[in-house]
Amino acid sequence: MFKNTKKSLVMIIIITVICLTIPFSFASDNSTDNEVGYTIEFIFDDYYFDSSIENDTGDGSFDNPYKYLTDERIRNNTVIHLKEGEYNFTPLNSKSNITIYGENPAKTIVNGNGSVLLVNTKFLLNNITFINTPIFNQGMMNATNTIFKNSNAYTMKNGLSYGGAIYTVSHQHNIYLTNCSFINNSAYYGGAIYNMGGVLDIVNCSFINNTASSYGGAVACENQLSFRPRLKIANSNFYADRSLNNMAGAIFVQACDFNATNITVSDCSAQFGSAISMVNSISQLTELNLFNNSAVNEGGAIFAIYGEVTVTYSNFDKNTAGHGSAIFANALEKLILTNNYFSKNHALREGCVYLLACNDTVVDLNVYDDNIPVQDNLINTTVFNVFISDGNYTLFFSDDDFTGTLPGRYMSPYLTPVQNQANGGNCWAFSALAAIESSIFKATGLEFDLSEGNMKNIMSKYSIYGWKMDSNDGGYDDMGIGYLTSWLGPVLESQEIYDDSNGVSSVLNPLTHIQNILFFKRNSFTDNDEIKRAVINYGAVSTGIRMLPTHDYSIHKWVQYYDGMMGCNHAVAIVGWDDDFFVRDAPGRGAWIVKNSWGPEWGDDGYFYVSYYDKTCAQVGSDESSFAIVLRDTLKYDKNYQYDLPGKTDYFLKPVNTAWYKNKFNSTDDEFLAAVSTYFAKNTNWELSISVNNILKLTRTGYSKPGYHTIELGEFIPLEKGDEFEVMFKVTVDGDVGVPISEIVSLNNYFYRQNISFISFDGSTWTDLYGLEGEYPNHTYDSQVACIKAFTILDTVNTTLSLDINFTGYNPVELTAHVMNQYGRPVSGGAVTFNLSGEIIKVNVDGGIAKLAYNFERGLNTIDVCFNAIGFNNSSFNQSIFVDKHDVNMTCGMDVERENLNVHINISKNVTGKITLTLDGENYTYTLNNGLLNTIFTSLDYGNHKLTVNLDRNLFECEKQTFNFTILVKKTNIELYDLTTVDNSGINYKIILTDYTGAKLENKQLTYTLNGQRSTGKTNANGELTIPVLLKTGTYDLNVEFSGDNDHVKSSASSKITVKPRIIASTDITGYNAYKTTCKFRVYNDDYKFSKGLKVKVTVNRKTYTISTDNNGYATLSVNLKKGTYTVTCEYKRFKASNKITVKQSIITKNKVFKKAKTIKYTAKLLNSNGKVFKNKKITFKIKGKTYKVKTNSKGIATLKLKNMKKGKYTITSSYGNAKVKNKIRIR
Repeated sequence: MFKNTKKSLVMIIIITVICLTIPFSFASDNSTDNEVGYTIEFIFDDYYFDSSIENDTGDGSFDNPYKYLTDERIRNNTVIHLKEGEYNFTPLNSKSNITIYGENPAKTIVNGNGSVLLVNTKFLLNNITFINTPIFNQGMMNATNTIFKNSNAYTMKNGLSYGGAIYTVSHQHNIYLTNCSFINNSAYYGGAIYNMGGVLDIVNCSFINNTASSYGGAVACENQLSFRPRLKIANSNFYADRSLNNMAGAIFVQACDFNATNITVSDCSAQFGSAISMVNSISQLTELNLFNNSAVNEGGAIFAIYGEVTVTYSNFDKNTAGHGSAIFANALEKLILTNNYFSKNHALREGCVYLLACNDTVVDLNVYDDNIPVQDNLINTTVFNVFISDGNYTLFFSDDDFTGTLPGRYMSPYLTPVQNQANGGNCWAFSALAAIESSIFKATGLEFDLSEGNMKNIMSKYSIYGWKMDSNDGGYDDMGIGYLTSWLGPVLESQEIYDDSNGVSSVLNPLTHIQNILFFKRNSFTDNDEIKRAVINYGAVSTGIRMLPTHDYSIHKWVQYYDGMMGCNHAVAIVGWDDDFFVRDAPGRGAWIVKNSWGPEWGDDGYFYVSYYDKTCAQVGSDESSFAIVLRDTLKYDKNYQYDLPGKTDYFLKPVNTAWYKNKFNSTDDEFLAAVSTYFAKNTNWELSISVNNILKLTRTGYSKPGYHTIELGEFIPLEKGDEFEVMFKVTVDGDVGVPISEIVSLNNYFYRQNISFISFDGSTWTDLYGLEGEYPNHTYDSQVACIKAFTILDTVNTTLSLDINFTGYNPVELTAHVMNQYGRPVSGGAVTFNLSGEIIKVNVDGGIAKLAYNFERGLNTIDVCFNAIGFNNSSFNQSIFVDKHDVNMTCGMDVERENLNVHINISKNVTGKITLTLDGENYTYTLNNGLLNTIFTSLDYGNHKLTVNLDRNLFECEKQTFNFTILVKKTNIELYDLTTVDNSGINYKIILTDYTGAKLENKQLTYTLNGQRSTGKTNANGELTIPVLLKTGTYDLNVEFSGDNDHVKSSASSKITVKPRIIASTDITGYNAYKTTCKFRVYNDDYKFSKGLKVKVTVNRKTYTISTDNNGYATLSVNLKKGTYTVTCEYKRFKASNKITVKQSIITKNKVFKKAKTIKYTAKLLNSNGKVFKNKKITFKIKGKTYKVKTNSKGIATLKLKNMKKGKYTITSSYGNAKVKNKIRIR
């Protein structure tokens, strides 16, 4: 997991940030108490102001008031009295214990002109209007009968702003509002009020037309550290408040205790939760009136995720959303929804009340009236429909592939500005988007600033699609990859500005779709070429690292070389390299140039060098340690069918090299299936099969490197609404196979169900992945879905067709049709129909090209070309061309030489073209060389032949010519065969000579070569020449030649003669002296066959035995032999073979010396005929005239116990079977 490593993870409280980012004069120590009652008594001075008096000469007394409201006149511990009028006020310093009274809130107006008023301790307001005066509250603020209007929140250095009218900066500070109005205020968070952890009490207030760029169009309350804010709203109304890019058009709460009674929210809007959005909060809502609110995505009135929510006695009327037109709730721990009235709410997709994976729900006594769709008043489910549909994006394409020699140093020229992740542990998002920004920059030449904030929030805790990861507290590469591949992003930074503390975002329309990602694995510290080429091709490579950089003052560069055992804790982007750069202490030269995300003020303008030998950067041996974004898409897809929205969490691994996996989908429109995608963990050979309603529609095979790959089908497959279509992969790898999966154990929600995703390891037995449990080293599996996506197109795609015509005025004419889709990319399937002067020819399109070479008739010819493919609109092209021919004369000559024919052809023009010679019906095509052709036909058969000469009629105007000729000599054939025999067998070998008809040729001289000797002989009446084979063991070539004569053609042939030994001895034998030793010899007769009953002599130990062979030709002798080495010899017909016999001792004993004792133990070890220990056998021992028999144990050892033996020397004999051994025993 990657986390922020720039600063301590201890959160720095917001007040410190504010003091650093607002003008210094606004900063002040906080000495307030966060309770309503104070134990400190203050003495207040009263000052009076009247903007209507003519001169500002007063002293601020009741009788002599000030005219102008200035910063120095608002002193700490004062009460300000304002008469009706407008006061322009520019606050410069923080204020403590201030009370401001006006006479009439509509007529007593303070205009701060955008300056921030920072107040400490107590701040009380009554009967006054504040215009464009954002308030930073660092104490207890109490406002009654006050209007806050047209105020834009102060923008901090990071581009964010909080609370257009009031920003409470700490959990120690509270706000109490009664009879107040907030009108036309704006901020990035909390358009009117942003409350960080404190108490916010709102009674009888109105919020009108307030705007937040992110969440909380009117009010936003969030926790600070572990302090939960408390929000209470009663008898208040919200009208036309909005969140432009996120949630909660009116009210947003996170980790908050929220109570609302008798409030009205109308005409508010947001991406989701247009009235109220609640995140991980405990909320009690009653007597709400929510109407005419509109959310783009989920929650037309209310959106809730995590926590507990109670909604009772409330009205929901005419609210709209994609899902959950009134209420959308996800993963709530507890929900009570009773006695509510839902009327005329409109869900664009489904659900008036949409409950997703909520626990402990009580939904009762609610009334539903005229909601749309009528059948979807209440949906309570654990599975969300996630077939994302969005064809409104920008298609980027880059087809540059670097194939040259890699330079020794390279810095990507496609770099966007270095970003700053601040205190958020979101490096994984920054590195991923750095890679995308560089890839887009290379493809377009344009710089885009993409939103890390949207990525990190959508993929973490407070998101339907997120992982079980706290926001801003680290993440994994797979989270960012899942965000991209599921079309959840990327979005522009201008759509959502990065905030290192914010944890909630809305799903926005992505700038582009990421369809292909390459993973990189280094096998050694110098295995760097693949990453280098990726940097050149794609601009940057995202990778993990253990972040421990240092500043090398000798070269004034930031560098890193880490050789420890700790894992990665940060993510960065590789943007270049220098093979000659040396990082101190590294074992070799070479370093990556790395882009960090700690701002341009860090390192070398935000960059640093990391040694190739660093153990964590592009970690050696890690399959997915680095990745790059590939922009090679040729089509825009409208819909993404998927069950793995949060992304791949693991691979289902198995110790086999092949696996099958498949997902089933149901089409939701009439559409065209155009592509599918999956992940490959290794270099993979794959087979893809697609079926619709159980009918196989397409198969494809291919090979892919590790990564996420979208595979275009090459043809569109039509789908009708409701069709079930199945996408199946068979994958084969070296080593253990892995199937990509998405698992609920890592995720906030799961988007799959039973019977839609399956796995097999034999291609026939399928198991549902939904409930499949399993284990693999360091992996545990419980419930998962295969990562397969399917991409469809709703409307037919426009095409354009162009035609290249290449010819010299004569045939052949080369036609090349180029077919491009409406995005300017080559079409990958379909066919081009060529209508060539009436002849129809279809050619399949490959890579946008259909080629055809055609021979036209002489004269004017028409060419009509049309492209057709399912899912594409037809396009066509037509043109006319004039094709000419050469008028020539042809002269032919022939010479017959025995079995050969020489042909000579001369054309009247010095031209090049095809000419066809047809000999006895078989065609031979040649190319004329300057109008000439000389060729020869060899080894022709005896008899009559016919030759036709024909020039290419597509190029020439010339009559063909025909000739007859006769061959008067006959072909011959020498028949040989391969022979296997034994040495000096004398067997006869027959050579046969025939003519081409098979007739035997008599009295013809043959020359043969065998064993280096050349000999001749003549064939007999049967065409045979017989030679005896008297050869020693070996392999010989027999070569035979016939020189030919007046009537016959010469010929030759070869064969092999293999001579084997007559006797084959077994390998050298090891025996044991207690048993008979067996030796075998295999004997062959003259025909190299085994025969029974052959008499052979076997000699061993100076004794000779006569033995007959058995059915398999074996002569076997078993004999008792003493320990020693022997030679055994077998003889048959003067041929001999020998091998060696080694006989070992069966009983292993030693001479022993014992110290005199009552009992001594003497041991002997017994081996069987194979040299293994022999248990449960009795060894006989003899000593002092006595005999003992002792059984061997499981280790083959027999232990003889001798008692009361006197001192002295003894002889002991140990025997078993034929084995006997003597040893000496001495007792001292």
